[in-house]
Amino acid sequence: MTLQDKLMNPSKAYESPGHVLLDKGLTHDEKRKVLDAWRMDAERLADSSNEGMSGGEENRLREVALAQQQLDALVSD
Repeated sequence: MTLQDKLMNPSKAYESPGHVLLDKGLTHDEKRKVLDAWRMDAERLADSSNEGMSGGEENRLREVALAQQQLDALVSD
């Protein structure tokens, strides 16, 4: 799977947002981009759910935020 594929649909590429951090084939910046894409997807899903248009998908916004914090902590160490 290419980086572009991962950016287009991170939830298909990874089991969870935390798994992005384990991808040794991505640089720190690429991981950030994938998590940012996942966050945008999760925010859209949350907006749709609030408008009653959810398709039953799980919203992983909190998991994405945690993974982003963990990624930031790796750089700080």
